[in-house]
Amino acid sequence: MSFKKIALLSGLVVSGIAVSSVFSSAQAAVLITAQETGGNVLFSYSGTLNLSGYSSSSNGPVGGPGIDPSQALIVFDSGTFSIYSYNSIGGPSSFGSGDGASPSSTTNNQFGIQPGSGDIYVPTGYSSGGSLSGSMTFNSATFASLGITPGSYTWTIPNDSITLTVSTSVPEPLNILGVTASLVLFGTVSTALKKRKVSK
Repeated sequence: MSFKKIALLSGLVVSGIAVSSVFSSAQAAVLITAQETGGNVLFSYSGTLNLSGYSSSSNGPVGGPGIDPSQALIVFDSGTFSIYSYNSIGGPSSFGSGDGASPSSTTNNQFGIQPGSGDIYVPTGYSSGGSLSGSMTFNSATFASLGITPGSYTWTIPNDSITLTVSTSVPEPLNILGVTASLVLFGTVSTALKKRKVSK
């Protein structure tokens, strides 16, 4: 293999690493999706949170689990949470007109957000930057019956964000971007190799 080909492939590897790094950093937040599936509504979330910048913290019970779209309240699971309070949480004050609903079932970690009171709820003992994931299901429900308005909603705390995507067809933007970037890089390499052959 010629030096130029090796250099070209090396560039591809470096570019791939850079793309992967961008996607990894983009996941350093909590992403919540809500979708209608099988006659039910499923809320699921995953990611990490940098909780620095809070004004106070405590442990205590939180009413839930459930949602209140009219107040942008989302709480996965129930019990005692670590409650991180902020002077304010930036973002929308609602994601619909619904006035509250409890899920039929929940799985995994505790997590919640109540923008109106400036509170973030995480499992007791949670370390800032740790992984979070879970879900809750509302049986025999639709977005309309729960008073949820489809769209994208993002709330911000000093050093991180929480995004809710409500869609009847939930996309996977990071996967799509990853495939697109790979195709662009592949096309660039192919074009360069073709030009090299033509110039010989």
